[in-house]
Amino acid sequence: MKKYSDEELLNALEKWRFSISNKLKKESYKKRETSAINVVLKGIKKEFKKQSKNTHSDWNIIWDKVVGEEIKNFTKVKRWHNGFLEIIVENPTLRSELDAFYKESLIESIRETIDDKKLLRGIKFISN
Repeated sequence: MKKYSDEELLNALEKWRFSISNKLKKESYKKRETSAINVVLKGIKKEFKKQSKNTHSDWNIIWDKVVGEEIKNFTKVKRWHNGFLEIIVENPTLRSELDAFYKESLIESIRETIDDKKLLRGIKFISN
């Protein structure tokens, strides 16, 4: 086994301490960065949920305005979720007809009445 001088051992120890110190700093920075990102994401999620809850009555108003009195009496907005407006339809025949023939025109009509066109990705009709 080779004998090292005290100076060589101290230099090796200092290099080792420096590399460990850098690793710890990087890990600490990653943790801080991750926690900062999590805080921002939590804030965004909270605001998004608050907006989606507040707009439920707005979706009812928009839906009623777009479909008119006849269809309004047989349908009800259940919720808006992930860009899709879920509509409860009392009559299965009406649900099928709305889904097959009127879905696209209803989506376009709703998009014309809202500010953010990307907010509505589609409509899901649900039987009661």
